[in-house]
Amino acid sequence: LAAEWGRRLGCGAVLTALVRTRAGIFRLEDAAPPDAFTGSDGPAAAAARLVRLDAALAHLPAAALDADALRRLRHGQVVPAPAGLPAEAGLPVRLLPASGGPLAGIGLTTPGRDGAPALKAERLLTEPKTLLA
Repeated sequence: LAAEWGRRLGCGAVLTALVRTRAGIFRLEDAAPPDAFTGSDGPAAAAARLVRLDAALAHLPAAALDADALRRLRHGQVVPAPAGLPAEAGLPVRLLPASGGPLAGIGLTTPGRDGAPALKAERLLTEPKTLLA
């Protein structure tokens, strides 16, 4: 960062400190120091501050998919995108079960065989029943 500024200004530049104040929905003022989670109330304090994955990704468009479409994505297949998703290729999309339930994963928009918008899996999460078994 400092080197880029120095090039633009036509001189050298040095960076002695850098503080990131925001990353997506995460703000510096909402952060807690690591020692806030130590002691007997550590696990409870940590659990109270956790942000659910679906909340952290709420800025992404969502695709509600039936069980068959989610199964096909898990097998590496491309599925038709629900109406209303952007047609631009490579955009991340939250994959949600149409029947309700937790986030199933992240997909990317892609052109389908017929040129219509489609989805391919980028990151899939374990099926909830696997976690409870």
